[in-house]
Amino acid sequence: MKKNILACCAFLVLFTFVYPSTGTALDLSAGVYTWYSWWELPEDQYEDTETDPGLVYGPTLAVSFNEFCTMTFVFLYGKFHAEGESSFYVVNSLGPINYYKYDIERYDSDTAINFKLNNYFKVYLGVKYSAFNYELDGNVADSDFEHKTFGPGSGISITIPVAENTFIIGNVGGLYLKGKEKYRDSLAGDSSFDITDYGYNTSLSLAYFIKPASTTLSLGGRYQYIKTKYDDGFSNNSRFYGVTVSAVYIFNI
Repeated sequence: MKKNILACCAFLVLFTFVYPSTGTALDLSAGVYTWYSWWELPEDQYEDTETDPGLVYGPTLAVSFNEFCTMTFVFLYGKFHAEGESSFYVVNSLGPINYYKYDIERYDSDTAINFKLNNYFKVYLGVKYSAFNYELDGNVADSDFEHKTFGPGSGISITIPVAENTFIIGNVGGLYLKGKEKYRDSLAGDSSFDITDYGYNTSLSLAYFIKPASTTLSLGGRYQYIKTKYDDGFSNNSRFYGVTVSAVYIFNI
């Protein structure tokens, strides 16, 4: 939650810096972004976990100060169901198998400022907060898990007109986040690690602007790859991909 507050503060500070005057009309947009996604969680050699696809959704806001500069904010929340089994390693042998089911809550927020280079390309700079957590009840052991990171991101987007009021929009960007991961196991005890998340995000969508309604509808796909590095040298990776749908209403103040 503190990271979301920081992201909102960054949004307001940048707003004040980029748009100090209130005498000029602003283009605003507000809408809903949804992402029906599959999540490939990291596993070790003693785990076998299956995660059901889930819906990630939330509000999206944007402020266009002029034709060259836009600020955006997106907050997403989703819940995923997972189940599987893990074998306990006990002194050169495998111990009992723990069968488990649990729900994962995921939170993401992105705040960015976008600069238009020409009629097709934009670059963006911003900050990202990402977190997920779960409480696991197994037949052998219970556990709690928490993963929180925060840091910068940047990238480039392209908009290609294909017909009247219809566009193809593509994005590719990188991220570098720092944070902590906490884990409590009813058998092994508590552990905490400083972590670094880095990776990339890509998306491609078809957007249509309904002029009488001042609304843009879009349908596309998104893929995200994250590598997590721990302070003890261990690392793993995860993938997050699926179908995106959004509806955004544009108005002036």
